[in-house]
Amino acid sequence: MVNKKRGEQTPVDMKYDEPQHILNPVNDLESGFTEMEFNKVPEGIQSNNYSSGSAGWRIDKDGNIYANSGTFSGALIAGELHIPDRDTTANSFHVATDGNAWWGATETDFNLDNSNATAYVLKTGVAKFKSVTLDTNVTLSGLQAGSAIDGQYLDALSVASASVASSAISTAKIATDAVTQAKIAALAVGSTELAAGAVIAGKITAGTIVTGDIASNTITAANIAALTITASELATDSVTAAKIVAGTITATEMTIAQLSAINADMGAITAGTITLPSGGHIKSGQTAYETGIGFYLGNDSGTVVFSMGNSTDYFKWDGTSVKILASGVNAITIDYGSDILLKEGGDIKFTSVTAPTALTSALITSAGNVDAGTHTYKVTYVNDSGGTEQGGASNTVTNDASNAQNALTNIPVSTSGSVTSRKIYRTKAGGTSYFLLTTIANNTATTYTDNTADSGLTGNGTSISENNSFGKIKIDDVSVFSIGTKNTFVGENSGISNTAGVRNAGLGNYALVSNIAGYNNTALGNNSLNQNTIGWSNTGVGYTALVRNTTGSYNTALGAWALESSVTGFNNIGLGYFAGSKATGSNELYIDNQPRASNAVEKTNSIIYGVMASTPASQTLTVNALLKVNGDETLDGTLSIKEQASANADVAGYGQLWVKIATPNELWFTDDAGNDREIGSENAQTKNVEVVLTDNSTAPTVVDGLGDMYFIVPAELDGMNLVSVGAHATTVSSSGLPSFQIHNLSNALDMLSTNITLDVSEKDSATATTPAVINTSNDHINTGDEIRFDCDVVGTGAKGITIRLGFRTP
Repeated sequence: MVNKKRGEQTPVDMKYDEPQHILNPVNDLESGFTEMEFNKVPEGIQSNNYSSGSAGWRIDKDGNIYANSGTFSGALIAGELHIPDRDTTANSFHVATDGNAWWGATETDFNLDNSNATAYVLKTGVAKFKSVTLDTNVTLSGLQAGSAIDGQYLDALSVASASVASSAISTAKIATDAVTQAKIAALAVGSTELAAGAVIAGKITAGTIVTGDIASNTITAANIAALTITASELATDSVTAAKIVAGTITATEMTIAQLSAINADMGAITAGTITLPSGGHIKSGQTAYETGIGFYLGNDSGTVVFSMGNSTDYFKWDGTSVKILASGVNAITIDYGSDILLKEGGDIKFTSVTAPTALTSALITSAGNVDAGTHTYKVTYVNDSGGTEQGGASNTVTNDASNAQNALTNIPVSTSGSVTSRKIYRTKAGGTSYFLLTTIANNTATTYTDNTADSGLTGNGTSISENNSFGKIKIDDVSVFSIGTKNTFVGENSGISNTAGVRNAGLGNYALVSNIAGYNNTALGNNSLNQNTIGWSNTGVGYTALVRNTTGSYNTALGAWALESSVTGFNNIGLGYFAGSKATGSNELYIDNQPRASNAVEKTNSIIYGVMASTPASQTLTVNALLKVNGDETLDGTLSIKEQASANADVAGYGQLWVKIATPNELWFTDDAGNDREIGSENAQTKNVEVVLTDNSTAPTVVDGLGDMYFIVPAELDGMNLVSVGAHATTVSSSGLPSFQIHNLSNALDMLSTNITLDVSEKDSATATTPAVINTSNDHINTGDEIRFDCDVVGTGAKGITIRLGFRTP
């Protein structure tokens, strides 16, 4: 800064890290200049009288200026303008850097939704105001399509004829039905408003003048010139009974020679009786009983008959019984709310198509494809419900290379009108089973030439079939109930594909739905045995039981999803929810109720898994559970136990008998405390030794070699390991825990990693809080080893110390 009082530049420290007060209050007597007075603060500089929002000025270190008031003589250029603030006071005015201006909303609310502002003018020219008062003439130009002026803003008579250009209002300017009677004031359109001849026939749309538009009695006889209404003026059927007043047409207006001249709605005819004599009839369409299309009611030579319909759809009474034939879908409909009651003795009967007779076959002397050997043929009839069983066998023909085609004649034709096609079956050369040769898609042809090789025959070669050409019970056009003489199917599409299978029972939606020729199957549950085609003697009970089985046989699945993945397996048993659901083999038993990740897991985790065979020796049964046997059990034969590395987890109150992995493997027993003992060999026996270190009246002392007692290993213990230790005192310690180490002096090794201890007031170490631990690296002994007993802690009052040692062959 310049010190103008002295006329020289004097540096002034302008640090911002602490408040400063710069004061030059003196009038420069030499120059007449008065210095400026202000405060310097850490955030900037300000006038001495600065008070936020009320007096003075302030410039902060970020360049912001705060002034109570001010006058700018030049242009004011700013990025944005917010009065009184930007984002605190809603009732405020703003101009943003993007050119938008608004009133009555904070910046945040306006940016969130422009409509939050009471008024705005956007840079795009779009504006919003609550109301606008225009006190001079206003010209509205550029009104876009869709703009509208509400009628309430038009003064009465404001649209006068002078304001409407000639032809300005045309039909194109008037919406359909826009001008209605309600929009025309009463008597507004009078004769003075209509030019002469303005309303003529060409101006009236056909049908626009109806009865309601004509006042009563306005058209009288005086308005109609004589003979002006003739037949040419009346449209067909325009004069109906409703247009003729009762009694206005009398006998004088009608000339009738006979009743047949009357072709009209006679209305109600009241008569006493109508009696038809022999030969008399009432008919329409039909010319005689059962002749033509229509109806016929007559007395034919004394027999009253009635027929209605045609040759394919009819209802008739032949004088003895009622007959109905309906060929269409849902041709006979009993409306909702109706019931069918069969009185005592009433039956619902289904008849099937009679099986065909045998056809005739003969050799054709020609080369061809029929395999050399003997062949016979059978035929079945087919209708919409199913088909018949195979008919009688034809004569046998013997084909060779020179006679390799066969002529089939006398192919039977059914007398039933329901038959739509026939199937011909043939044996393979020298065989007895019948395979499908061809389907004749009619019920008329009686000949066929067979030139098909055995490899071209299809089907499963079974001659067992059931006549299922009778009607079925359906719900919503889906077969749900089919009881035959050889099969029973109940449920949506249950057994719907069956053609040759017999003695099957399917109960449940889609049970046995794919079965074609399988027999002796029982499926109980939705989707049970769903994919079975020719498998036999299977039993599936439960949702989706044996669902994937196709050709497998003799399987039994009881439980939802039981044996679900078995496709071609046989002789399997699955009992329980998901039992054997992943199994694909044969002769297996699964008892389970858990979904398993794989078949391998099913075998190891199912509560029971078994493999069945013809001989007991070839069978296995695995119980994957803790087996509890209450009472005496008898086992005939051997018991095999799979070897394993160690015993299972201990269970209180139960011991474990198991086979340890070794060569050869070993039989072991583990008690519920986890102690392992080998069974069945000399080596498995534990050799116990007791050594008295002090008598009952002598207390121990801390010493290596207590009581000068040493145990010399005899030859009987050679090569064994120390497997158990213990200590006993005839007099307990009242304080302190007597502690003992076992030392192999010959090997210079301590045999315990944790000493034997006697708890206070306890005589035996068996109940010690801290059990002794044998160091398995130092537990081995040999003949002649010197075993020393060391006392590390005496305790108070303990006497009569005895040490127990147990040895076993490793």
